[in-house]
Amino acid sequence: MLNDEVLDAIERIEAYVEGWQTFDERGPERRFVLDRFPCIVVYVVTDAEIQITAVVYGGREPGYWRKRR
Repeated sequence: MLNDEVLDAIERIEAYVEGWQTFDERGPERRFVLDRFPCIVVYVVTDAEIQITAVVYGGREPGYWRKRR
């Protein structure tokens, strides 16, 4: 189920926070691509926390979610 996959992704992100690449040089957002679903967990690492910015469908144009924040 998608919810389980997202929760597993969050656990993996917490365990190795800088283990996934940034989208591009324009921002600090990192992306974690789910294994079983075409979705991406977008997150930002700050000094105090990990902020999940979005869970987006991976088939859309890159960065479309940025204007929705």
